[in-house]
Amino acid sequence: HGNMRFYGKFKAEGKLKLLGLTEEEQCTLFGYNKAKNGGIVIGAEQSSPNLKLLFSRENYQGNKILYCFYSVKFNPSNLTANTIDLKKGLEEDILEIDFVANEDNKGLLYYTIDTDNNDVVNTWFNKVQYPEF
Repeated sequence: HGNMRFYGKFKAEGKLKLLGLTEEEQCTLFGYNKAKNGGIVIGAEQSSPNLKLLFSRENYQGNKILYCFYSVKFNPSNLTANTIDLKKGLEEDILEIDFVANEDNKGLLYYTIDTDNNDVVNTWFNKVQYPEF
């Protein structure tokens, strides 16, 4: 058994894959402003807000692994444009958004739980989750 030492602050990075974002979701994730006459306004000095991110995935046994990151900043992705080929039909456009997670003001980075308890799974996304010590 070896020893592990950590120096400095913990940090996590990742990618969130989505089929797309509404204007409202873009404003929330990236700090954009909604225009009164429709659309969104993006400034040169735009800054993404710190958000909390909750998500889940399955492990090899079929249990849910639930995550709650406490301080996440999303980086806006580059604009891409696709030509529509009517013979092929519309292709699925998957959006990848990079994010960086840092410690919150309580020193917490994230909380995770591996569970098959349906009560825990069904209520996970109702509020930001904090561990009980």
